[in-house]
Amino acid sequence: MKKNNYTLSALFCGLICLGLPACSKDGGPSDDNITYPLKVKATAMEEQGPVKLYTKDGEVTDEAVIAKFIADAEYFNAVFAPEESDTITFTTDSTAKLGEADYIYSIEKQSEGLFTFN
Repeated sequence: MKKNNYTLSALFCGLICLGLPACSKDGGPSDDNITYPLKVKATAMEEQGPVKLYTKDGEVTDEAVIAKFIADAEYFNAVFAPEESDTITFTTDSTAKLGEADYIYSIEKQSEGLFTFN
């Protein structure tokens, strides 16, 4: 479940980056030039920073303890590669499907480059 949340977050960030040129007034693609359905897929994952480890007593700063935790933690070093289910398919300019689901979400533009799925 954590993998899917991370992947969908990465996809959402990627969509925002793809959508920014479409919002510009200087030569970016317009909605008239987009052919639907449009499928967007994550092609890479980006590391966010160093691992932080917390216990009930607070943050653990000893690198050896953190390294041991990572080595012992099952699935911690799993490969987070994009899968077929990690796609967003825009069926129209106001609807989309997430992953392989059959449910179609409506899309609302909240602000420049920010959309919500309902």
